[in-house]
Amino acid sequence: MLKFIIRFFVILIFNYLILIFSENIDVGQVKYDLEASILLRPYRYNLNVIYLIICITITIATLSVIRFFKPFMEIYLIYYMKINFYFFSSLISISTIYLILRVYGYSRILILGYLLLTSLTLIVTDKIKS
Repeated sequence: MLKFIIRFFVILIFNYLILIFSENIDVGQVKYDLEASILLRPYRYNLNVIYLIICITITIATLSVIRFFKPFMEIYLIYYMKINFYFFSSLISISTIYLILRVYGYSRILILGYLLLTSLTLIVTDKIKS
């Protein structure tokens, strides 16, 4: 449980930093979609709430992909390194969520830094007993 909590919050923070430090980030479509939904209509969303929704979605997607492909990881590791597995899991998650939620204008350098830092964090937290 400690491993999950550490991974969740570290990935969440890294995602939030990407959204904060990207100068041309555009999350207007996510805001419009949230405000147009019937259940969430009375609430007006500010950018920080939208950033947190995006970050939580990416974090859950990343951890779910890793959990889903965990049985195949041993086969994958016969040929490749573990950091590649975590790198591609993070890449699939962040790119999928950004496409689905239509987030534009993010810094590609920050995304690359996120992918490297997330991969290293996942390797380090892999040594923690569940």
